[in-house]
Amino acid sequence: MAKFFETPALKDGFFTLLFVVLLGLVGLFIPSFMMLIQLFWAVPLIVLLVRHGFAFGLYTFVFIFAILLVLAGPVQALILLLPLGGVSWAYGLAFRKDYRPRTALLLGVGVTMAAFLGLILFLVFQRGITLDYISQQLQANVEPMIEKYRSEGLFNKNYPGFTEETFRQQLQIAVQTIIRLFPALSLIWGTIVAAANYFFARSALQSLEMQVPVVSPLSQWQLPWWVIWGFIFGYAAYLWGDYYEVAWALVVGQNIMLLYALVFFVLGCAVASFFLKKYISSSNIRWVVVLLCLLFTGILLVVLLVLLGLLDLLFNYRKLARA
Repeated sequence: MAKFFETPALKDGFFTLLFVVLLGLVGLFIPSFMMLIQLFWAVPLIVLLVRHGFAFGLYTFVFIFAILLVLAGPVQALILLLPLGGVSWAYGLAFRKDYRPRTALLLGVGVTMAAFLGLILFLVFQRGITLDYISQQLQANVEPMIEKYRSEGLFNKNYPGFTEETFRQQLQIAVQTIIRLFPALSLIWGTIVAAANYFFARSALQSLEMQVPVVSPLSQWQLPWWVIWGFIFGYAAYLWGDYYEVAWALVVGQNIMLLYALVFFVLGCAVASFFLKKYISSSNIRWVVVLLCLLFTGILLVVLLVLLGLLDLLFNYRKLARA
């Protein structure tokens, strides 16, 4: 055993295998942790691919799949490893070939979304899980939740506007909204997963003193003004669908606008970061300001950042500030 660990590649492969399998089993048996695990699950495999090559990474991945196949079954193993394998190989290639961060992220997001799509198709055709099925499962939880609130006496406390019927309607609207926005929500989550794994893997490689591409500071992140046309198209589709009661146009417009909300939010954060650096020299004070804004504004801060990102595409506030 001691001689086994004297070989760096074998040692790294063993600990990567152990880490990935354990996290996969935790996510399998405690589903609420799976979303958190997805944000960094691919990092060990990415580092292994960069340090020891794709052949050794493939062997390790095959062993991981074999172990999960035995412990969790073929369906669960495929569900767990399809997204993991895609993003790991994409970023392993990106770091080894020294791709620019923007190119690497686009590759990672594209591969992640392809893996998600493959997973959805597998669930639809092999397991019969469709949006209608998911909607029925969510709707089935409405009445038990209402019964729980009723047993706790929350409907008898005379909260203004909080009645059993209004609460039922709100839950049903929430379920319908989730189903309607499922494509955009899937794309957003895939983007977050891909971005998180990229930056965590980059930090891990840096800590191992390996050369990684330089990422521009957040304050310098920008997009060309014509990107706004996609949002305009989505908003027009939403208005058309709402006015003429065209359901598919309404859904398409809502999904496009939700996707752009993420884009505008990131741009808004970039603009805010630029002006914080411009007017507050101390990084500690900047963090205090950010924490205070989060504590006292909450969701309003998110809305303001989205609006700021939208307006920055039109007016380019950072260029005006430099002028």
